[in-house]
Amino acid sequence: MFINRKSAMIPTGRFYKQISQILIAFFIINLHVILQVKGFSKGAPGGTCDTMMPTHGVPGQKTSAPYNISVSSKTYSPNQKINVTIEVKSTYYIKGFLMVARKKGDTESFGRFIPTDETHGLQCSNKIDSGITHSTNTKRYSMHFIWEAPATNVGELQIMATIIKSKVTFWLNVMSEVMTPINVMSEVMTTSTNRPLITTTERQTNEMNCNPTSKCQIRWQMDKTAGVTKFDFSLNSGATNMYIALGLSSDRKMGSDSVMECLRYPNGSIRAQTSYNDGTTNILVPSDAITLMSTSFENGVMKCSFIRRNIINNSKIYNLDGTEWYFLVAIGTVNTKKPAQKDIHSTSFSSQIKIDLSKNEGLRNIEEDSKRGTLISVHGCLMIFAWVFFASVGMFSARYSKSISIKLRGLAIWFQLHRISMAFTLLLTITGFILIFAAKGEYSNSYGLPYDAHPILGIIVTFLTLVNPIMAFFRPNKDSPKRPWFNWAHRCVGGIAFILADATIFIGIFWYHHLVSAANSAVAVMIAFIIYKCFAVITMELLDCWKERTACSIEMHASGEKVHSEVKVEHFGKLKNILLIFHIIISCLLSVLLIIFLNVNTEHGEHNHDD
Repeated sequence: MFINRKSAMIPTGRFYKQISQILIAFFIINLHVILQVKGFSKGAPGGTCDTMMPTHGVPGQKTSAPYNISVSSKTYSPNQKINVTIEVKSTYYIKGFLMVARKKGDTESFGRFIPTDETHGLQCSNKIDSGITHSTNTKRYSMHFIWEAPATNVGELQIMATIIKSKVTFWLNVMSEVMTPINVMSEVMTTSTNRPLITTTERQTNEMNCNPTSKCQIRWQMDKTAGVTKFDFSLNSGATNMYIALGLSSDRKMGSDSVMECLRYPNGSIRAQTSYNDGTTNILVPSDAITLMSTSFENGVMKCSFIRRNIINNSKIYNLDGTEWYFLVAIGTVNTKKPAQKDIHSTSFSSQIKIDLSKNEGLRNIEEDSKRGTLISVHGCLMIFAWVFFASVGMFSARYSKSISIKLRGLAIWFQLHRISMAFTLLLTITGFILIFAAKGEYSNSYGLPYDAHPILGIIVTFLTLVNPIMAFFRPNKDSPKRPWFNWAHRCVGGIAFILADATIFIGIFWYHHLVSAANSAVAVMIAFIIYKCFAVITMELLDCWKERTACSIEMHASGEKVHSEVKVEHFGKLKNILLIFHIIISCLLSVLLIIFLNVNTEHGEHNHDD
């Protein structure tokens, strides 16, 4: 059988042409996929501004978007900077977005966004940075932006966004509230005669200054005719995320307070808002009571100016006109992991008198109650000296220094050292206990566990500190059969107080560290002290056990006399004496360092946390 070889052969030119076409098509398809993936991870291209539609090849979701876009002001003036926030509902997250500001039903973009490290601007409608998109595709649960209004009045605007959860799951046309040009609201911003809202020649500025360590100021002027009050908040801090809050209260305690606050987020955006203190919990109260006027941040100083309506029909936003309030001021930082939340304030204080905001009499220097802050600071210093130094030295000497034969005024030196140290511990503890109640005026919780344990443990430690010397006063005679029971009880009460005091001080310092990030030095010193003390106790116990010979137990009494016939041979007597001196020096040094770090951080870190 013969086969036509010519018909059986595939033409060489056609074969290579088909293969090359297939490879080119394959390359184009893969390049398209790569570019699409890159586009998703690095943000939307500028060409999508008009449609706001991602080029993912799938339609947007038809369900209600699980996101909310809020703006810090429902009005805008030329070039005004307005904070824009995307908040996530439920368990969703943000992996990408495209955002513009435009009129309803229009495709032209207005204003400009200020890019951050996680975003970059887009040229929409031939305007630089009139749009903004993501530059990374990391999961985020809230995002904050600064939008700068156009230089002229262009009518009502809304922030519009496409928000992406995944490549195939995204929502179109997520809208903010409408922002109205400032001159449209003339009935709020000016009087009926078009007189400016606040004329400083007619009204004097009232102000509330913080003490020098807090470095903040609150100024206000009320215009009854316009029905508004202008507030200027200023806070000096080197932190990038901070807040200052002013609460209106019927008393000087936190709880049932209407709050106005200015917050600066890590990305640089500044927002003014209203909230409410429900007990010790601060909750956001969305409203149009506040209109943000201007913000700035220069040389560590945040400034925030806003207008508040005097009369609001909201039970959680108190009226300003005709009512006197105590001013409660809180300063802290915005939570870096959850930017929509505030951390516990690092410092707070109140006015000494009720203030009528409607009286523009040029009130000056309504200062922080510095006496209260001083008492709290002294309380901490006394407790540190009492337990980190004196109690530590007193218990160390009684437990490990009985081998010292030196006497002072007829009594063993270890006993004198123990007695003097514990007397100072008692004196400082009682004084510190009195001072904290004088400062607080009542029993005070510390905003949740483990911080609530601080006052409870403090009361227990103070009680045990009082009980032990009373027990010592009724100490049985050294020959009494009850003496061993006393010794054990005396040691147990002292030991429990010593351990609980360490825990109390550590919680107090750690709480302060939670409030003020700069306090980490004090936390480190306290951790070092606890580690050192554990090491010292283990070392001394091992020395006691090492090759211990038959010995006489030297009774814990003032005379230092031996009461049994056997004599204890102390192999490491000199070493233990050296270790006692070393322990005194280390305890003193750590106490001083703790106090220095805490006080330095009070001056420089307080203005670095939720009401």
